Amino acid sequence: MVAIHPFFAFFIAVGVSFGSAIPFGPINLSVIDTTIRNNLKCGVLFSLAAALVEIVQVMVALFCSVWVAEFFTKSPAIKVGAFILFIVLGFFFLFKGKVKKKKETPDSQVANFFKGALIALANPQTLPFWIFILTYLETVQMIPINANQPWSIIIAFGVGVCVGKFLGLLGFSLLSHRIGKKSTKITKVTNQAIGYFLIVIGVIQGIQAFFM
Repeated sequence: MVAIHPFFAFFIAVGVSFGSAIPFGPINLSVIDTTIRNNLKCGVLFSLAAALVEIVQVMVALFCSVWVAEFFTKSPAIKVGAFILFIVLGFFFLFKGKVKKKKETPDSQVANFFKGALIALANPQTLPFWIFILTYLETVQMIPINANQPWSIIIAFGVGVCVGKFLGLLGFSLLSHRIGKKSTKITKVTNQAIGYFLIVIGVIQGIQAFFM
């Protein structure tokens, strides 16, 4: 077993997780919409919830990688579920009405926190992604994160994943906050772009589920 330092594991996890938050997907697109429709605080809470869920997903990928890989490979239900989820979300964004700022309340903040956790849990791409990343890091002997490592390494890696994801999503929240303040027309175009993007992802998932 290769000896590594917890700080090294932490910073590698931050970099990988931050990079994974950049490509458009259901989570960061939802962060944009949440921030525009509510406020920056709700967007930050949404991002925090999604980042905390990412820790759980990484631990599942770490300790149950064989079972998870077999489940995702052999179960078409995952791809069918993703197909339905992305298509529904896509049309939801396309047919949204005029963007109206909602009054901030403690209940709305809690609701957006749980909304972030729910969408993060429903994202079907996260577990396969982390299984691939963990396998790759161990294969190239860069940072072998596995169940045999000390808990200090595993915890440092998990915390780094959370921090990296949160920082990446926070960037989207800050950017969308600035956009939302400038023009409601821009937010309408953003909603349409998000809708079409999600529908394309859904179609791809549908092709994989029914024809591959």
